[in-house]
Amino acid sequence: FTGSSRLCFIGSSLLASGHSHVYVLLGFSFCYRYNAIKYSSPRSGFIISGLAVYLPNLLIHIFFAASPLLDSTELRRIVAEYHPTYDYEDRARVELLIGAEMNVPIKMSCLWFQCVILPVYAIIVIVSILVNRLLTSTLKMSEKSKQMHREIMKCLIFQAMLPLSYFVGIGIHIAQEKLLTVESIDIGHLIFTISAMTLSASPFSTLYFIQPYRM
Repeated sequence: FTGSSRLCFIGSSLLASGHSHVYVLLGFSFCYRYNAIKYSSPRSGFIISGLAVYLPNLLIHIFFAASPLLDSTELRRIVAEYHPTYDYEDRARVELLIGAEMNVPIKMSCLWFQCVILPVYAIIVIVSILVNRLLTSTLKMSEKSKQMHREIMKCLIFQAMLPLSYFVGIGIHIAQEKLLTVESIDIGHLIFTISAMTLSASPFSTLYFIQPYRM
């Protein structure tokens, strides 16, 4: 809309930061639930640590957004070298092409975006096992409260499974690379569609699983 490469690049950084933080927040939510069940009320230090878990994500994407961008001449040269069939002039009317050097901040951001979910899932599995043990033990808690916690855990597990839907886009991309499907520009929008669907499904799952909100 504005034609500003820097503004669009910053917007992409914010989008990547938000997606990464969703994964981190998922892991934190499981830990918070375990803390709430075991200690009845969350400790103040644990709540403060919730602010700290966002710092790495914030710093990584601040440096990412500040990365220098390629000028139009260099960008055209690279596009012509690696994508000779790309019609730069024609596509310029419908999309804004942005290029940046693969420097350390960008590499860190890509690595963080792609891999942060792995330790988060490890935390989710471990904490889920611990919570299940707590709820099946002789915990001083009414059955109604235990059932409420079980429903919350079901909701969290469902939300944790939502990012797996991105494998649909990955599978289609691999199929295109192997020439198993017809190449289409619209496939490029699939990831954004999946992203919107998963982010929308997350709060709606709360309405379904959590008793006070259930319709």
